[in-house]
Amino acid sequence: MSRPPRVRMTRVEMPDIGACEPFPGGATPPKYYPIAPIRRGIRSIFPSLRPMAAIRIALAAMSNEELAAMHVAAEEMAVAPGTAGLYDAIDHVCDWEQLRRRGFGFALHHPREAIPDEGMADALFALDGLRSATEDYPNVDALLKAIGEALAPPPAVQ
Repeated sequence: MSRPPRVRMTRVEMPDIGACEPFPGGATPPKYYPIAPIRRGIRSIFPSLRPMAAIRIALAAMSNEELAAMHVAAEEMAVAPGTAGLYDAIDHVCDWEQLRRRGFGFALHHPREAIPDEGMADALFALDGLRSATEDYPNVDALLKAIGEALAPPPAVQ
């Protein structure tokens, strides 16, 4: 039998809670609480947030000039049928980051919301074409890669 992997516990010192009510039965609260399992549980509960975090990271790495160029290109792109949602999603994320840098806040929507299900294959094909055309621009490529990962179908549950 193999042993389970060791879990490294992170401990956080709790503030003095002398003014709080005692635990039932007169028990005293522990001085330290393990938080590593809590973080691991949060990561597994919200796997759908990872693609949006990758998009935000890619947007933060882009310069203002790159954002403006992507925003204008997405607005003026000659769209083939079925790919309009992809360019709307790119336009939205670039607009969101530009306005965030100016101090305005609004919700960043998932790219899947802009693309209808029947146009997803066309949008992914167009995204691959855009990525091959922007290989020389690593920040733009990282954004397109993050959008592609967000649009990828979720893994099948077994």
